[in-house]
Amino acid sequence: MRPLTLGLIALWSCRPAAGADATALQTLPKLTADQGRALVRLAREGMNRYLTHRGGPEAMRLPSELRPLRGWRNAAAVTLRDGGRVVAVQVRTGEELCTNLLAAALNAMRSPRLPDRVDRKVLDALTVEVEVLSVPRTVPRRSLAAAIAPGLDGLLYGRGPLPGISASRPAGPREPHAGAMAWVLPSAGYVLGLNAEQMRRGAMLRYRLTSRNASLPPYLAVFTTRHYVGSPGGPTVELFRGKDMTVRRQIDEGALRAAAGKVGSYLVRHQAKDGRYCRDDRPASVPDHLYATYAMARLARRYPKQAFARSAALAAGHASGLVKRSGNRALVEAAGRDETLAATALLALALGQAAPDDRTLRLRAELHRGLLAELSRDAASSAPTSRPASRSAGPYVAWLALAASKDHADELRALRKAFTRASPGDFLAHLWAFRAGLVKDPLPAGAAGPEARSRGISQRAAGALPDETGGFAVGGDPPSALHTGLAALCLAGRGAAAREARRFCYRMMVQPREAYFAEDPEACIGGVRATPAGAAVSVSACAAAIEAFLAE
Repeated sequence: MRPLTLGLIALWSCRPAAGADATALQTLPKLTADQGRALVRLAREGMNRYLTHRGGPEAMRLPSELRPLRGWRNAAAVTLRDGGRVVAVQVRTGEELCTNLLAAALNAMRSPRLPDRVDRKVLDALTVEVEVLSVPRTVPRRSLAAAIAPGLDGLLYGRGPLPGISASRPAGPREPHAGAMAWVLPSAGYVLGLNAEQMRRGAMLRYRLTSRNASLPPYLAVFTTRHYVGSPGGPTVELFRGKDMTVRRQIDEGALRAAAGKVGSYLVRHQAKDGRYCRDDRPASVPDHLYATYAMARLARRYPKQAFARSAALAAGHASGLVKRSGNRALVEAAGRDETLAATALLALALGQAAPDDRTLRLRAELHRGLLAELSRDAASSAPTSRPASRSAGPYVAWLALAASKDHADELRALRKAFTRASPGDFLAHLWAFRAGLVKDPLPAGAAGPEARSRGISQRAAGALPDETGGFAVGGDPPSALHTGLAALCLAGRGAAAREARRFCYRMMVQPREAYFAEDPEACIGGVRATPAGAAVSVSACAAAIEAFLAE
């Protein structure tokens, strides 16, 4: 719910994959699904065989699925996890792909984070991740941000000439092996939500600086990977930026309707005893909590389920404890004025979805009076001779709450002319202004041109990265589930744009076997990622997705 700081949005367009996104897609190693599964099995079997035979990579026979990969010289990475926790990461280069993979696996099982005695039982309990790397391409530091697709590209840092990490030739006799370089794998960038600069700093911290290499010039190289995850006793899945795209190929109306309940169940599981919605055991901000409260109240009204109704009531009860009264007015205390207006309005909207009783009606009326007083102050400060440049989202959410009550139509009519002298200051504000009935078009429009496009809104077209299709993005940022969910609601009934926006929200939802990095993967199912580029689930993204799924 925090407002963006990008200024007035000038353009809505459809944008295909370009730049770093297109390069990343083009350089992905060409492997089949069967080969990916076979590579994970090979890594497991290689480690298990070493327990009894102590042989190196050359002692392993390749299964039939992997024989076509003979001659491939791609680098390979193996990550071992125990209950979601990383216990080993190894990257190997310089030999054929399968030899690199086995060498990485055998080195990984020697990790000091594993028990002193490693047996088959220990190995079988581990999650095994295999990544097949593309050929790294060097980039200058000044171009790094433009060269990296977050969550899809990895980064290599080293000093001296870039070693012969190639799909066609081995490393030369004097070139260093992978251990002499520092790698940040795409999977790590995705799980940790790293941007290009954070990846560069992380790689530099991992690099082993010695007296022999300290004087050599540094280099940066970008690469992509095919990523396969084998859970203990479970199937191996290929993940594209943490997502199993095979379960997202067909997204019909039935799947979208069911998705609202799955997201609601995620919020129920991630609600503290005091009613506050949380992410990773950290409480959501007050406006985000109350947006989720409103969405859950709407969900409970659409699909009567006691768990949803109880959750919404518990969440509203927590927010009631944040209410500050002054006479017959009330506001929800939050971090700033904009957040206070948004939080107050969202609590009023949530209470409007509940069964009315005297206490609820009294609190809602106090909240309305508090909002009306704040909006009147806003309108009084807007001089007729000057047009304020922009307004953030909070006042528009407040207007929506008052308009929904129908008890303040006369007051709003008197305020409308002065209030609309200001225009929405960003995409988020515009979407709430449309919901409040204060702008005519669901999406802002304006003059085209390179400058406008760089600041503008784009809905990712079918040629975009597969997990970004249908998402709404601002400027050069990845699409946002919050923006897209709200846009889907505003575009409801307007054809393909609304349908693709809802499908994007579905793609952002965590599915089984995708939270391989979590201590309790099952508890993560149904959470909605904030963006496609990272694993972080956002409470506000969950709320917006619920609204999108309800907007048939």
